[in-house]
Amino acid sequence: MEGLIWSVIMIQGVIFGSFSAFVAYEKSRHFGLWFLNGFLFSLVALIAICGLPRIKPLSQDTVNNSNDTSEKLDISFK
Repeated sequence: MEGLIWSVIMIQGVIFGSFSAFVAYEKSRHFGLWFLNGFLFSLVALIAICGLPRIKPLSQDTVNNSNDTSEKLDISFK
């Protein structure tokens, strides 16, 4: 009987972890951490990730401009 209880706990952890990870992936968040949250905290973690806003990915222009520090700092080597 004890084995059945642990099996149910593990299965529900994997199910809630998977749903939490899927929602986190769709919202551009770290799905591995949210799988762990869903596994440990079940419905609470799923509700939490559903309530968080989507993260906007950086555009390529923003990435290109942030990597070019020579123009911003006016570095010159003599």
